[in-house]
Amino acid sequence: MSVRWERASVAPDVAGVAAAECRSGGDGVLALTTDGALVEWSPGEEPIELGRGIQDACRCSRLLDFPDDASVLLAFATSSGEQLWRARLSPTFSLEPAGEVSGGVLALERSPDEELLALVGGLGVLVLMTSELDPLAESSLFQEGFGRDSFVNVGWGSKRTQFHGSLGKKAALADEESPDGKVLEKRDEDGLHPCIAWRDDGELLAVSYVEPGQRSRVRVFDRRGTLLTTSECLSGLEKCLCWRPSPSLIASSLLTMHSKKREVIFLEKNGLRHGEFPRPFQTDQVTTHLAFSPNSDVLMVCSRSNGSSCLQVFTCSNYHWCLKLSWTTAGDIVHAAWDKVDDLR
Repeated sequence: MSVRWERASVAPDVAGVAAAECRSGGDGVLALTTDGALVEWSPGEEPIELGRGIQDACRCSRLLDFPDDASVLLAFATSSGEQLWRARLSPTFSLEPAGEVSGGVLALERSPDEELLALVGGLGVLVLMTSELDPLAESSLFQEGFGRDSFVNVGWGSKRTQFHGSLGKKAALADEESPDGKVLEKRDEDGLHPCIAWRDDGELLAVSYVEPGQRSRVRVFDRRGTLLTTSECLSGLEKCLCWRPSPSLIASSLLTMHSKKREVIFLEKNGLRHGEFPRPFQTDQVTTHLAFSPNSDVLMVCSRSNGSSCLQVFTCSNYHWCLKLSWTTAGDIVHAAWDKVDDLR
């Protein structure tokens, strides 16, 4: 399998990038610079400044391109004031408030069919909206229960009475809310924020979050906001989440407590673990982004550590994941995405 690697650099007169997004239906990239300018850039061309004057740009958590009405939606993680702003690009550049979210916007993602927006606010509430920002449903991430598709109890008994093989009695006595039986360590600040990932058909979305007490879980909702399933406690879960198109699995990154190593884990839609593989990362490298190629054959993993970032590409053969490409650069990788036409670019 051959993965094409193309790299280009932004012109040196562009300030640091706070957020970025690939333009819908094109090869260009929209970027919000740290000094408050909205810039469009295409490989092989000079950046074009679309407008300027965006306040508190460093707090921007997400930007989304809306080409149909020539606008860009900006989301901010501030806890007060307007957190959603609409930047109009035509006929002249202008900014207008689009909404306020209690506690700020911690995560915002658009469905693949571009009909819905999923937003998680600072109070732990998932909000589903239309592309015009009309609310459709709200659901608390901290609600009780497993979800609509809960399992049927077939009489295996409690964890303390089950057989644990070579793990012995210690496994039976371990806290059921913490799989490794240890107090969860404080992770990188980004690891405490929720993350949203839509399935490629837009019918389901997965949300990772941290409960009070730093217990991480992944919950699956349908596009109407109904909670379907909840994973077990995943200690060490990082802020990255994506769906593998085929087979349909949820992928994330985990810092294991016992070995202090990072691994990519897979979850089924019902919340159960479905395998994992270790990554050749140093312990201090924090995973920031995961993305499968459209054909599901290649996994891209981005991480950062001590002022530098790393992008790695893995392929799978006979259920074994192999590192095929690794690239390191200074600074942060703000945005990385697969080409929507060419599966391996």
